[in-house]
Amino acid sequence: MATGFRVGEELRIYNRLAHDEMSQSELARQSGVHFVTVNRICRNLTTRVDLATLDRLSAVLGCEPGDLVERQARRRR
Repeated sequence: MATGFRVGEELRIYNRLAHDEMSQSELARQSGVHFVTVNRICRNLTTRVDLATLDRLSAVLGCEPGDLVERQARRRR
């Protein structure tokens, strides 16, 4: 098992529920998190994220910080 991020999924859920199209760059702007950081988290290309970052992203997306993290099965090679 590995831990991954669900920020991209939560952004899609937000857009569907809000009938809006918030982009990663808009999420970055509203949360105050650098765009590159948001993009890397959404693409699961990072292994460490500060709790304050998760808190700011979840505040914009209207979810709990824990909703942005999940346990994932490891991919077989």
